[in-house]
Amino acid sequence: MTYQLWRSWQLEGQLERSDYGRSRLLAERILQRATTSVEVFAAVPNALRVEVRGGRVVVDERVGWIDVDDEADRDPVVLDRLDRAARAEFAARDQDEARRQFDELLSGPLVFAQRLRVLAAGAWQARRAGDEQRGELLRGQLDEALQEVRPAQLASPTVAAAVAAGARLGVLDDDERELLTFLPAVTFAALDADEATARRHRERVQLRERCRLADACLDRVGERAPAGLHAIDARHVLWLMPIEAGARRAAVLEPSAWFAALQAAAAAGAPFEWPRRVQPVLSDPTAAAPFGVAGVADLVPAVTADGAARTGLLPALTGVLALAFAFVFFQQRRAARREEQAIAQQAQFLTTVTHELKTPLAGIRLLGEMLAEGRANGREREYYELLVGESARLSMLIDNVLDLGRLEAGQRSYTLQPWPIADVVRETLRMLVPVLQRDGVEVTFDETIGDAVARIDRDAFVQALVAVLDNARKYGARGGRVEVRAWLDAGRPRVAVRDHGDGVPEAERERVFDRFVRGDAHAHGSTPGVGIGLYLARSIVRRLGGELACVAPDDGAGAEFRFTLLGESTA
Repeated sequence: MTYQLWRSWQLEGQLERSDYGRSRLLAERILQRATTSVEVFAAVPNALRVEVRGGRVVVDERVGWIDVDDEADRDPVVLDRLDRAARAEFAARDQDEARRQFDELLSGPLVFAQRLRVLAAGAWQARRAGDEQRGELLRGQLDEALQEVRPAQLASPTVAAAVAAGARLGVLDDDERELLTFLPAVTFAALDADEATARRHRERVQLRERCRLADACLDRVGERAPAGLHAIDARHVLWLMPIEAGARRAAVLEPSAWFAALQAAAAAGAPFEWPRRVQPVLSDPTAAAPFGVAGVADLVPAVTADGAARTGLLPALTGVLALAFAFVFFQQRRAARREEQAIAQQAQFLTTVTHELKTPLAGIRLLGEMLAEGRANGREREYYELLVGESARLSMLIDNVLDLGRLEAGQRSYTLQPWPIADVVRETLRMLVPVLQRDGVEVTFDETIGDAVARIDRDAFVQALVAVLDNARKYGARGGRVEVRAWLDAGRPRVAVRDHGDGVPEAERERVFDRFVRGDAHAHGSTPGVGIGLYLARSIVRRLGGELACVAPDDGAGAEFRFTLLGESTA
């Protein structure tokens, strides 16, 4: 009796294993056929599809543009004039001279992108100067110009910045606000957009990224690549359909989305049905594909509702395998997301810094050409001083970028030693006072701290203090003076830098310390800056065991940045 039961169980297992073997062979054939199936492709969501023609992705009205085009931004004359206007307004506090610079620019020939840039910057200058009549005129001209903007033109950072400025100035109507959804991510992040606009923008960013991935894969596999799945990276595949009338349909998706489309097609009546006894093991598309389908690493027994494998394998073993596959898949997806975030951050960093580097470089080139060609007309000394200023500005920007990279890579070390904080601040001011005075800023230093010491890395603290003072020079010069003071508070040295400019709204006092973030009043770009100075300063101070905060001054207008450092007794 025992033998008969054992034999019956053995025969049943062999039958089940035989059924699984047939199901596995059927699944292999379905995988290969499905990669060119029109029915399966029809089940792919429209948001994942792209069109390919001539070996390139077709950029349609859903996408607008793929790659940034900054050719129209390279006008050194316009950049020099805008820089002069900014110096007149913020350094010399001469609104009439700033207005004259804008009027001269607008009266001359300008390409479309540069005209948008000047109109936006001029409208902001008029608003800050309180010139409502002129501001209304410039906003009207900007609104009229923005009506001609098409989504494809937002590949130009200059046009994108003008559209964003139009949104902040309130000149966009409902139809024009749709342009906001086509903005580059860096530009859109500075806007206070409603949730519906933000959602549509995210969808376009995702679609644009799929188009970029498809373009990169097409460059690698070639225009005449065979139909099927082609690995893009550790997460995505490019699904190419056969060429029809010189074009082909394509999709950028994950292997799981491709398999979901296959199942949906089968449920909708496709000429094949996935066998229920097996399930695919989805993996990194760049790994080995034994069935010729990128992203499918293996076929394993399917699991029933009660957890038992259809081939008679032990439920516990099946559960362990399923958990292992799920864990590997989760780890791969998480790694891919981190990689995508790192790539996006790197692209944002490079784009922002590259455009900021162009401004001093354009000014240096223009001034050099005018001096070399003898077109200075008696202003040689002024031009030489401008050359020195622009080169110093370029050097400071490069130093900050290099230090930012070392800081975030953890490659910068600090040596804390006791230093008389008043002496360190005094020496830093002695170095910067000529630059501040050149811009019409008076500096005072209150030395009530006496001989108290702070435990700091001297060079690192000086760098942070210079960044804060330079911020006060650029954004607080309107007030005419900067006050620096140092004092002891509960045994901890404190240093404050206070300007008398427009100040920082309470809602922005933490945001100004984020990377690449500038206050809303200056996000239009009329004042030079990348948006890493304060981020770098706070990061350094925190590495030194202290804190840097932006607070409202105890009296009057302006902004105050307070350093809290380690004292000798608090180390």
